[in-house]
Amino acid sequence: MANQRFRAATVYVSGTKIAEIAQSTYEHMTGDQNQIGLDGVEGQSEGADECKLSFDTICPVAGHAFTLKNIIKNKQTVTFAVAVDGGLESFDGRITTRSYTSDSKSGECKGKFEAIGGAPTMNGSTGEASRT
Repeated sequence: MANQRFRAATVYVSGTKIAEIAQSTYEHMTGDQNQIGLDGVEGQSEGADECKLSFDTICPVAGHAFTLKNIIKNKQTVTFAVAVDGGLESFDGRITTRSYTSDSKSGECKGKFEAIGGAPTMNGSTGEASRT
């Protein structure tokens, strides 16, 4: 295909686009495991689906437009959504880690957040909800 369009994945928290995201990594793990018997691999188990989202942000002096620190402080379960592969994948989860780095020379401050949750719901051309 010629002339396809490309853009970074958009990340939403509780329906709000996080405009300050500079980089993100989204993982969907099935939890499946090889089942090994005397003769080797016999098949795979049906594991529990999990999601992990890591994202780096730029940090404005006045703070993020969306109050990410309150979500982790209050241990809130929220809906995370990532626009990837022609559709939107979302999962309910919590932010488990936040950290910040600062550079005096460039005058920038960056935040890093990690979130975990259960099975994703998929909307759009990526398919249907995982394992029903």
